[in-house]
Amino acid sequence: MRRSITGMSEGGQAFRAQPVERLGVSLGTAAVLGLSQAPSQVAPTTAYLMLGGRCLRDCAFCAQARSSVAAPTRLSRVDWPEFRVEDVLRALAECAPAFQRVCIQATSRPSDFGKILSLVARLRAQLALPVDVSALPPSHAAMEALFGTGIDHLGFGVDAATEAVFKATKGDGWSKYRSLIMAAIRDYPDRVAVHLIVGLGESEAEMCRALQEYHDLGAVTALFAFTPVPGTRLGNASPPALASYRRLQLARYLIVNNVARIEQFRFTERGALAGFGQADIKGLSLTEAFRTSGCPGCNRPFYNERPSGPQYNYARPLHQSEAEQALAETGLPGFSSQGEE
Repeated sequence: MRRSITGMSEGGQAFRAQPVERLGVSLGTAAVLGLSQAPSQVAPTTAYLMLGGRCLRDCAFCAQARSSVAAPTRLSRVDWPEFRVEDVLRALAECAPAFQRVCIQATSRPSDFGKILSLVARLRAQLALPVDVSALPPSHAAMEALFGTGIDHLGFGVDAATEAVFKATKGDGWSKYRSLIMAAIRDYPDRVAVHLIVGLGESEAEMCRALQEYHDLGAVTALFAFTPVPGTRLGNASPPALASYRRLQLARYLIVNNVARIEQFRFTERGALAGFGQADIKGLSLTEAFRTSGCPGCNRPFYNERPSGPQYNYARPLHQSEAEQALAETGLPGFSSQGEE
């Protein structure tokens, strides 16, 4: 029987919580909390926190990677200035109505897991908001201890659509991710999220297969656009073509809403998405496909794009002209703001 006690696994293995003194806060979150005066075009609807530091892993695109020489306060294209944890918790308590949830991003370091447990316990003691964690637990027992703290979702940064792309950009560990995800979905249904990055070398067909598989398993899927970050191994690479990303956003939307399955999709010989077959999409609000995807209330403003655009993930409702443009950007014939003809 599982124990809902911080730091205790199913088998009774204890994990020692480690104190947290300073905490990274996304610049947009810090602005809402009054910890920073940075201007913000769109306010985050989730409070994003980071337990950062050079990671044990060496993902080619990540500013926190072991070999990265990017600024230590960066993650994707967002800056995460550090503040005293007491100041962050105090501000969160005062500004809680501005957020729908809290999400902790954590790198993989020996001390990180204990810090995650400590931070989750403090957040849940002081706030009524649901708490999510995006991290790779070091073991199944550690994963159970983390769920035992009462987190709402555990996010896995699988990132790669296929094992080959994973090995090329993230190194070893595909089997460990898969094993933990399967166990988490089995034991904690509806509480698992899988993050996937478009533009790491996969085909659109491969990404669609990954989206379908994780949806069928019962995971929430969150779609990201690869963002080149100076100082990382892929810092000089290009982001995905907007048309390709738009097609995959639309494919994800149809899959997660059980409107269409990959078996109905049409692909070119090179694996590009060419259509959705006989899927009945009339009456759907297709423009929702282009909003930020992931856990409820997660809008990640400008995580993948500059405020000046292009907007890969819209952090707010689209205007009519934006909706029509996004549908047209898919490059698929027959699309308008009303759907596929």
